[in-house]
Parts: sequence; structure tokens; C-alpha cells
Amino acid sequence: CYKVFLPLLERRDIQGAESLVEFMKKSSSPDTRLYNLLLRLYIEENDQEKIDETIKQMDTAKIKRDSKTWALLMESATNNPDIASNLIKEMKDKSIKSDEIIASAMVGYHLSLNDPETAENELNSILENGQTPHTFAYTNLLSHYAKKGDIKRAERVFNLMKERNITITREHYHLLGTGYIEKAMFNEWDGIQREMAENNLSPSLDTYHIQMQRLMYDNESTIGAAESVLEIMRKKGIKPTLDTWTLLLDGYCVVGDMEHAHKVLDKMRTAGVEPKSETLLSLITGYHLHGNIKDAAPLIHKFSAMEAKEFLSEHELKEQLQLAKE
Repeated sequence: CYKVFLPLLERRDIQGAESLVEFMKKSSSPDTRLYNLLLRLYIEENDQEKIDETIKQMDTAKIKRDSKTWALLMESATNNPDIASNLIKEMKDKSIKSDEIIASAMVGYHLSLNDPETAENELNSILENGQTPHTFAYTNLLSHYAKKGDIKRAERVFNLMKERNITITREHYHLLGTGYIEKAMFNEWDGIQREMAENNLSPSLDTYHIQMQRLMYDNESTIGAAESVLEIMRKKGIKPTLDTWTLLLDGYCVVGDMEHAHKVLDKMRTAGVEPKSETLLSLITGYHLHGNIKDAAPLIHKFSAMEAKEFLSEHELKEQLQLAKE
């Protein structure tokens, strides 16, 4: 079951992953590992409410948190230094002994404070103690440098992982690849794709999203070439998501091709993917960028109505969840 869970998570099949977890709960006694998988699931979705609920379930079932649990909680607080500080205090109060897993999570904490120097010192300290840093320590460093546009340091971390025989996953290739695209280093991204193929890592949804960006940002390519990636995805059994369609729609809006942008909207609906308020906002922004804000008037009205509907729907759902808890 655990081997089945990870591919579900990689495909972002949240419903499938949650169903598998429920099956595992019924067929065997829940353990720390199971709850850690749940935490991983909700961290990927950035769902703090479900993260908190999972911890409550652990405490109620008297399931002991292990180093991995604390590390995951630290990871979930990456963008919230205050929560991370409270977690550090809680570990101290409970006399939780730091090991290489928790120390690896501290790398991410220092990066959340925009302090890569201390983060790297933390990583080196683990090595000096004869311990093995957890993969996510390198992942966080790679992510930090790639997102900051510091490609040289990102490449250094990536090559360091190879030297230390740390398994390179799609996520690592994607992090470096996204950095390459942002810097218009298209040949380097092409090289990343070849290396992935050599390592038998087939393209995932994120791979195709990066490839679409590569084609849209390259002056020698076209938005139409990026749209052709959708057909490749379908042949590989990967269904375009709202993010996929929005990425393509944004591409047409940026170049002012509003006719094709609206066609993407139609194709999106035909594919069974309903646009959200952010989708309409992309169209409105496209008209605004190219001085045709009058043509956006109907969209602005629709956007306002959709925003109100989504707010009410979300508010009603939260009330229902609160009533269920009570």
C-alpha cells in the first residue's frame, strides 16, 4: 500500500491517496508512518487545516510523533517563520532530541528566514557529525537558489547531490529546470529532459508545464507550439488540469492574442474543466495590457459574480466542516 501511495501523490491524485489511506486505516492499525504519509499529502496541497487535523488525530489515537513527523511539521511551516519558531520551542519543551532528520528540516527553517548561509552551515554540521542529511535538506537548498535565480548555486547543490549518490527525483529536475526557464536557458532545460529520459524518469504533469513555458518564452517558438504539448499529454494519459489551461491562456493573453485565449477557454470547458475567477482575471489582464479594457467589461461583471459565488461556497463549506466537528 505504501508503494502505491507515492505514485498517487506524485500524480496529485489527492482523492485516490485519501481513499487508500482510509483503506489502510480499516485493514490495519494506524501507525506513525501512515500519519506521516497523510501529512506529506496535505503539505503538498498546502492545506494547513488538514495538517492540524491530522496532528489532532495522532494525539487522540496516542500515536507517537517521530523525527519524520517533526521534520514534516517544520516543512509545512516553511513560509511561516512564527509557526516554525513555535515548533522549535515545542520540541525543546518536550525534550525532543535532534537527529539528522530534524537537523535537515532546520535547513528549510533557515531558508524561510532567507538565511542560506546558516542553512548551509546546518547541512555541513550534519556531515561533520558523521550523519547523513535527509534528501529534503538538499531539496530545500536547490529550491531556494533556483527560485532566487541563483542558478550557479542551484547547479552546485544539484551536482553535490550527484556526488553524494543522493537519488535525483523528478522534483529536483523540475526545480532546476524551472530556474533555467526563468533565465531563458532553454538548451540547459533540453539537457535536463534528456537526462531524465536516460534515468528512466518519464515526464509528469509538471514536466509538461515547464516544457510549455519553455516554448512560450522562447522567441524562436510560438504559443501554438506550447498548445501542441496538450496532445502529447493526452497520448501519455496525463489529463490537462486547470493549471495547464490557465498557463496556456496566460500565454495568449501576454502576446495580445485574445481570440485564441477565448478559444482556450472554450476548449477548457469542452474538456470538462470549469474556469475559476482567476481564469477570468487572466483574460481581463490581457485586455488591460493591450489597451482594450472596454472589451473586458462583460468579463469584469462575470468575474465579480464568480468571486462572490466562490466566497460564499467556501464560507458555506467551512461552516459545514465546523458543524461536523461539533
